[in-house]
This record gives sequence, C-alpha cells and structure tokens, in this order.
Amino acid sequence: MGEIARRIAGRIIADAALATADDLVGAIKGTITQLFPDSFVGVKFGTNLSPVIHIVFAFDREDGWPNKIIENDRAFHRIFVGNGEIAKDGTLPPKLKAELLTGGTVYGPNVTNRVRVGWRNRTGTPEQVVKHLATYFDRLNGAIQSHPDADKWAARPA
Repeated sequence: MGEIARRIAGRIIADAALATADDLVGAIKGTITQLFPDSFVGVKFGTNLSPVIHIVFAFDREDGWPNKIIENDRAFHRIFVGNGEIAKDGTLPPKLKAELLTGGTVYGPNVTNRVRVGWRNRTGTPEQVVKHLATYFDRLNGAIQSHPDADKWAARPA
C-alpha cells in the first residue's frame, strides 16, 4: 500500500467505528474522495434485492464522459461490498467481501492503450476492506498518471 493511501485509510478508520453500513459507506467514500478529489465517486447502501454497498467510480466528472455516459469514462469502476452479507438494518458481519464487477483497467482515447490494474476480490473485516480499497485506488491513481496517453488527455473540467 502506498504511504498516502495507508495514512488516509488509517485516519478514516480511526475516525469511524465501522459498526454499520452507513459508517462503512462514509469510510469508503472518504478514502476514495481523498485520493481522487476531482472524480465522480458514488457510494451507497441499498437493500432492494440484496443488502449491498455499491461503489461507482469514474475518473472524470460528467462533463468528461464521452456522450455523457458514465460507462464511457476512461477508468469506470463498479464494486460491490458485502453482497448479501450485510443485514437489512445495516448491521455489518465480522467478514465482508469486496467484489469488482466492472473496471480494473484504464483506457486511452477511443479505447486504445488499455492498462490493467491488478484487483483481487477480498474477504476481510470492514477495516481490511477499506484498506484494500485504498490500496487498489492508490494503484489505479498510479496507472492513470503513468498511462502512455496521459499527455494527450485534455485538462480536466473544473
């Protein structure tokens, strides 16, 4: 884990008790937002079909998505945490699983020069899941910055 990600995750975990899904949502959103302050980060707890924490990440904001479609973002990710493991009232179990549904790559313009970012589904305590996500998004940040087409990307919209 990068030093910055380690400090961010440690500080957020220390500030939150992580006893409920809402606590975990706040910790996850805070961790990703501190690593990517200008990106789209959506984290919510839902109980429609199965209690799950749903994370949606896009490197750019809506103005930067081709055709205003979030899935067209160069680093779009969708991650589930605790799919079916969390109680409907938001009580967290001792172990949760973080699963990557979409993502794991950074694309250049016109879907060229794909760079993979290593992801492994992780089962662990809520604190371990937050640290795992911090580590992954730190590696994603490095992949974006070192992407071969990074110099061709336009300045990010404010």
